[in-house]
Amino acid sequence: MNARFLHGVSPTWDNFMAHSTYDGYWEAGSTLPDLTDVAVPTLNVVGWWDAANLGGALDIYDRLEPLDKKNLNRIVVGPCRPDEVNEFAINLRTRNHRFRKGHRIIVQVQCSWFPLIDRNPQAFTNIMTTVEGDYQSACQRVYCTEQHPSYIELSIRK
Repeated sequence: MNARFLHGVSPTWDNFMAHSTYDGYWEAGSTLPDLTDVAVPTLNVVGWWDAANLGGALDIYDRLEPLDKKNLNRIVVGPCRPDEVNEFAINLRTRNHRFRKGHRIIVQVQCSWFPLIDRNPQAFTNIMTTVEGDYQSACQRVYCTEQHPSYIELSIRK
């Protein structure tokens, strides 16, 4: 990937390749020790078949759970199998947000937050040794039908 696309100009990629196991480099960059309180509702979402980082969401949930005095920490671990509809209801409870007149809301659905440097093969394989033929396409859908409505429900304060 480096020789073909990045041409040695991405320190991030170089570091990822130099540290392919959880060593001191990754430990030094871990944010888990900084998670010391649950002040806002927190929803950790992951699928059992999410090969990209199943442990990350579980580790964050496990770290926050004993600190959660107000029952704000949640986890959704879905079967999330292909071609199945899965409901994700996120209740912000009393933590309402204020949107001033004219503001817009964008809902983003994505498979990976860094697809250029960590392409997800959508299969259980050694990511370090994957070749182009190992990759499978994936499609995430947001349904908006009578049987499967998608919506955002907001309370209006006057």
